[in-house]
Amino acid sequence: MAKQKIEVIKSISKKEFYQGILKPNDIEVEEGKIYLYLMINENTNLFKIGYSKNPYFREKTLQSEEPKIFTIKFWECEKKVETEIHKLFKNKRIRGEWFKLNIDDLVKLNNRMKIYD
Repeated sequence: MAKQKIEVIKSISKKEFYQGILKPNDIEVEEGKIYLYLMINENTNLFKIGYSKNPYFREKTLQSEEPKIFTIKFWECEKKVETEIHKLFKNKRIRGEWFKLNIDDLVKLNNRMKIYD
């Protein structure tokens, strides 16, 4: 009998997958600044685009209702940028700040936000 190799495929979370594409920044949240954030709900595959003074705290408040919400990336920028990004993806809006985005959309968002990296 011939021996067959078993290939092990590493499983990663959606958060890790999207962070691999968007290369999350490693910046400290500073008091008095505003951040545009991108989060994913791993249960619904919807993305939340919003702004907060503290994206990590915002993530925790959302997780109290829905534990599978994770921050993918955030950028320090003015509040008006959130409005611009919402307009950019207006046809992808599901409700409120939740959007059904694909990989191309995420690349477009990341390219638009590079000036804030």
